Amino acid sequence: MSKDRSVGIVADWLVTYAGAERVIKEFVDLYPKAELYSVVDFLSDESRQHFHNKKATTTFIQNYLVQIKSIKNIYPSCHWLLNNWMFLLMTLFFPVAMLLLKELLLGLTNCILAMSIRLFVMHGIFNINILENLAWTRE
Repeated sequence: MSKDRSVGIVADWLVTYAGAERVIKEFVDLYPKAELYSVVDFLSDESRQHFHNKKATTTFIQNYLVQIKSIKNIYPSCHWLLNNWMFLLMTLFFPVAMLLLKELLLGLTNCILAMSIRLFVMHGIFNINILENLAWTRE
């Protein structure tokens, strides 16, 4: 697959560098020009280095949350917040959270990598070649 295609990586929230963020790091390493989207982005500078200092495009909720604890209260509306973005222009799309996968509005030209990549990372068998082999696009 050509790496010059439009790629989007979507996270539910970016707060600490933990399990899902390790998956996102692998995606960012594979596609450094990919757009990163999240409902909120509260990563520290140290954690952000894993993403090549890339900042996520966030929703308006980012401006209203003062406590990180309150993020879990808005989780049911994450899909609604992210649906306000235009993902129709993306060729390849990596939603990290399953909630996002079920609810996002996409077009017929989008390719979604819809599998639990977290399992690969947790068991230490994640390989960038896996993504290259699984990723496909509609021509």
